[in-house]
Amino acid sequence: MHRQLQDYQALNAILSQIILPVSDHTTGNALVDIELTQISCTNIQIQNLHVDHAKLSNTTQRLSIQSSDFDLDCKYRWSYQVGFLDGGSGVGLAGFRQSQMQIDFDFTSPDFEEYPPDDFTISFCRDDGYQVSNLEFNGDGMGLSGNLLNSIDFLLRSTVEEEVGIAACDTIEEKLEFLKSDVIDYFYNSINGYLVQSQHGNTSDPLEMEETILLSSSESNGSSTSYYNFQTDIPLSIQSVLGQVDESPLNRLMRRFVLDEDGHLSLNATTFMDSNVVYEINSEATDAKLSLSSVTFGGLDTFKSFRFIDPIGKYTLQNGF
Repeated sequence: MHRQLQDYQALNAILSQIILPVSDHTTGNALVDIELTQISCTNIQIQNLHVDHAKLSNTTQRLSIQSSDFDLDCKYRWSYQVGFLDGGSGVGLAGFRQSQMQIDFDFTSPDFEEYPPDDFTISFCRDDGYQVSNLEFNGDGMGLSGNLLNSIDFLLRSTVEEEVGIAACDTIEEKLEFLKSDVIDYFYNSINGYLVQSQHGNTSDPLEMEETILLSSSESNGSSTSYYNFQTDIPLSIQSVLGQVDESPLNRLMRRFVLDEDGHLSLNATTFMDSNVVYEINSEATDAKLSLSSVTFGGLDTFKSFRFIDPIGKYTLQNGF
């Protein structure tokens, strides 16, 4: 399964407020030692985002988030020495443009057919896709030392790119490790109510209830109860109408009466939620709140098939699209 988002304005408004701390670093060559400290990055802007999902097995599913075009800005303090002599210090700016990232989450469960996820790990975090487009050094004094570093900024570009990439992965792993139990509890409570563990055979068989529970209980109790047989008691002409709806008229009806001029259906979150707060945590380490204001659906006029009340068994109806 693959999804590509189209509008990043709301997401970028959130990301622009995030401050990413980066550890101090010393680099240089045989003549010059350069130290970068107080490094922090902000103003994260995503221009392209892909979300992929894959079922690796009955016990593991992977969620992959990738961006092939995102920007961020970093600031830092710098200082350098030539041998034992202090060469100067100041502040600097680094602009990252058209960078790339990928992070894979592996969710595990005893069996996804019957249980929600009970744990997750970060199986992959790409830290080598950050690209510095501009690097500036401004000196605290007359500016000569800053100008010197500006002339040799090629020595520092790879260092800054590497450190920011590593720091991004470390920060994501650290924050998610702290929130892991809350995230798992959220998924468990959201999904578990919809999963019913079978006591009578194969849970993937839609006729299980009909074959193992309904008829057997009737026969064992000697019941004279007569069940309505959908396959024989409903005329075939009605079955065909209920069972298969042609996609073309349905798509036209959706465009005319349900969707807006862009082909979307937008709903206010309070339409189907008592509260628009999806997730909230308050602790000494962090305060986080995720609210849902609206949901927009696309593709509701691209049905290829629509089966409505399809009698797949004597006493079982199925629907799908």
